[in-house]
Amino acid sequence: MDYSEVARSIVKAVGGKQNIRSLTHCVTRLRFYLKDEQKASDTTVKDIDGVLGVNHQSGQYQIIIGNGVGTYYDNIMALGGIQAANADTTSDAAEDETKGHTNLFDTFANFISSCMSPLIPALIGGGMMKVIVILLPLIHVLSTTSQTYKILAIFGDAPFYFLPVMLAFTAANYFKVSQILAVVIAGIMIHPNFLAMVNAAKPVHFIGIPVTLFNYSSSVIPILMVVWAMKYIEKGLKRVIPNSIKSIALPLLEIFIMGFLALIVIGPIGSFAGKGLSAAILFIQSKVGWLAMALMAAFMPLIVMTGMHWLSRQFS
Repeated sequence: MDYSEVARSIVKAVGGKQNIRSLTHCVTRLRFYLKDEQKASDTTVKDIDGVLGVNHQSGQYQIIIGNGVGTYYDNIMALGGIQAANADTTSDAAEDETKGHTNLFDTFANFISSCMSPLIPALIGGGMMKVIVILLPLIHVLSTTSQTYKILAIFGDAPFYFLPVMLAFTAANYFKVSQILAVVIAGIMIHPNFLAMVNAAKPVHFIGIPVTLFNYSSSVIPILMVVWAMKYIEKGLKRVIPNSIKSIALPLLEIFIMGFLALIVIGPIGSFAGKGLSAAILFIQSKVGWLAMALMAAFMPLIVMTGMHWLSRQFS
């Protein structure tokens, strides 16, 4: 297959380079942000060799390729004149919402997709590593007490444990706030000393205010809510801080304010949502087991998309 020729055919079928605002991809799909989707021909795209289907979702024109999507993406970008999706383009759906171009669900779905899609390779790699760690002792290649086993387990756990940090980076990219400061806030939420306080299960106060203790490692919703709030806090601070001290005062105040909100207000709200979900599922399962199975099957796509399955698992 001539991938360069296929790339040219795809670009032509979606309306040409001039109609492409930007392009990104996930594990199986090319995700185009088009200026005018009416100029793209679904029929023509589907007839292209290697294309499995087309989907319109969350302000994206998605071309389903399969596992070889990376090769198609590279060849399309090699044509030149096409911008890779970044904060300026992936957040266009949020801006369109205010103009009435998209509904709230599409905007939310675009947000989740923009934040989660870049993490998929790390999650796949970590998941496969965890499978290997499980299999090696079963086939008597490694002992569960060996140091090699324990280090391999760290390899598999790392992408999931530091999920809030990775999400902080992608969410900051989406909301156009400081990525480094967003990562710092995520670091505060999973700092070893804070987790030690959580494990100690003793009352903790910050400037006299009680801190709700949660383990935010592997969580999703709390950090997404925090970075969303950070968008407004950062914008407000930039307006009120004099330029002469902004380079020092802005990061100082942003870390303090967002750290406070993350541990005292926003983080607990997201975690309580996960706890409530878990409690509701366990209650229904204990009373009407068949209904719990049906509800989980029906809502699992939404639960996984929003990352609530991670939160509920922590409290189950």
